[in-house]
Amino acid sequence: MRQIMQDQLDARAAAERRRREVTGADGVVRTRAERGHVRLLTATVGRVEISRIAYRSPAVKVGNLHVADAELALPAQLYSRPLQRAVVHEAASGSLRQAAQAVERTTGQRIGTRQLMEICARAAADINAFYAAPPDAAAPHAPAGELLVLSCDATGVNMIPAGLREATRAAAEAQAQGGPQPPSAQLADRERGGRRRMATVTAVYDTAPVVRTAADILPRTAAERETRRREAPAPGSGRSTPRCGTPPPR
Repeated sequence: MRQIMQDQLDARAAAERRRREVTGADGVVRTRAERGHVRLLTATVGRVEISRIAYRSPAVKVGNLHVADAELALPAQLYSRPLQRAVVHEAASGSLRQAAQAVERTTGQRIGTRQLMEICARAAADINAFYAAPPDAAAPHAPAGELLVLSCDATGVNMIPAGLREATRAAAEAQAQGGPQPPSAQLADRERGGRRRMATVTAVYDTAPVVRTAADILPRTAAERETRRREAPAPGSGRSTPRCGTPPPR
């Protein structure tokens, strides 16, 4: 897989066309181009080399601009975005050591502790700004200061023969007549085969946020234990407004 990725990058580098000029986000026009500028990238399949054209300005001292980096959506760091995403997901559910072990087990890539910390810090750099941002403008009807909550659940429901789909009913009748049955260690599983359909219920509603403190989660004294807020308001308790719902199928 690493060799396939490297071959693809080499083919893109050979087919990259030189542009007459390139203007960067800094407004500087770059008219000179040099081929063969190589950078390394550590992906989930291994480390590869990326060769591309570098554009520079003859008059202004600014950094080189690589159009291929933008086309490939390459990060400025050594590690690819899918690899960084895997690191962040693993680190969010455990320690950095566990994250390093999980990433090495699933991708074969070894990442040092300092690099893990840098990846996680960059991923969390905009968290405060994200929560400080105003509500989504796509939902202007939502009350100010309230939360939009989405809930979804699904379960299997035993169906009568008339409620089964045609293919499922035919398979169930064939099993009932002694036809071939799928291998199973339990007779109950064979009897339930072809008898269920999934029922899904979704709900979308607005609710007032409930701010919790440390005393609500880990009370230290008896007074804090008596006054702590145990649960958030449930839908339909007078503090939430349902928007829509999907009833289960027959």
